Amino acid sequence: MSAILTGVDDRLITYFNLSKPIFEEKHPDYKVIISQGVRTKEQQLALYKKGRKKGDDGKYYITDKKKVVTYTMKSKHLDGKAIDIAFIKDKKCDWSTDLFKDFWMILNKVDVLKSITWGGNWRRFKDYPHFQVD
Repeated sequence: MSAILTGVDDRLITYFNLSKPIFEEKHPDYKVIISQGVRTKEQQLALYKKGRKKGDDGKYYITDKKKVVTYTMKSKHLDGKAIDIAFIKDKKCDWSTDLFKDFWMILNKVDVLKSITWGGNWRRFKDYPHFQVD
């Protein structure tokens, strides 16, 4: 098992591995990878700080919404209940929303238990690379 998958919930790994060949057959120019698995609290804080400045009260406040990548310090990544994926084409990441939507459609079909939630379906903040379980 890859180090990036150490501690990741088996359901995420299983359904990713079932979806990957289907996606790659449909999109032969692309390779889909897991780009993030378990995070430390320090890694989560570093992501949380993006687009924010620390106030005099010690709290972080949004100063540049375009740079914000997370709204929580309680990410499912902290306990292995989330993964982020990426699409590689010609050795570069492609963050096209349509690719994430297509991967979700495939994964949602193979996830017969409907145990996975996709960040692209969230109302407040669309996190297209993010997939999680409860």
